[in-house]
Amino acid sequence: MPAATSPPVPPRRLTRLARHRFAEGLCAGLAALDRRLLEFFNEMPSLTASQAVVQNHREAGRRYQLFRAKWIEGLALAWRSSLAPLVTTSSGPLSFAPDRLELVSDDVVENKIFASRMALVVAEHAGSHYDMLRQLVLQLEGQEPDAHDILRADVLCLAVLDQWVHVGLPRADLQLVLDPLQKGLSELLQAQCQETVAFLNAQGVHADGDLRARVRRAPEAPATGAAPMAPPQSAAGG
Repeated sequence: MPAATSPPVPPRRLTRLARHRFAEGLCAGLAALDRRLLEFFNEMPSLTASQAVVQNHREAGRRYQLFRAKWIEGLALAWRSSLAPLVTTSSGPLSFAPDRLELVSDDVVENKIFASRMALVVAEHAGSHYDMLRQLVLQLEGQEPDAHDILRADVLCLAVLDQWVHVGLPRADLQLVLDPLQKGLSELLQAQCQETVAFLNAQGVHADGDLRARVRRAPEAPATGAAPMAPPQSAAGG
């Protein structure tokens, strides 16, 4: 008798598994991202001759040393929490994510703008693996990831910024390490997209050539925010 074959995994369950693997892989890579930023902060004072700037960089490095563990912990929780389902109420979507904190409304808007600009850079460098993962999920689910989906680069970057500010680190300090942070996130996103695509391929999910031409990254972030290096200005500062 021929060997019994397992029934195919339903598409929605398959994409849930894919998202879980993706999120856990991202969280596993946070230690390396932390080391990259720590090394950059440690080297930064030697990159300039201005005493005032050197002192500012040293203070930023001390702040990162003080708050880095809380930031990494909060970021991992935020990324995992983005897997929680959403329910819609008369007041809008409500998340089951624990301890989901909101900043004042002006900061929320500014953080989203900043995160969108970061996401453009991160997604661009993640390249074809990122596009392919989104394509396969679209193929399985019949729709693009929603505004809270862990597979969106802007969701990942917004959590980075929100948790940074939440633990007590200034936005200006994030600006100092924006280049290595974006590079580290890009590499992490690329690696996890590649791993998740391989998982889906192993389950028999492969790209549809017709669908490939219809996948677009544009809804993820405004095209006008191409220069991520200048932080949004806040009337409150920080």
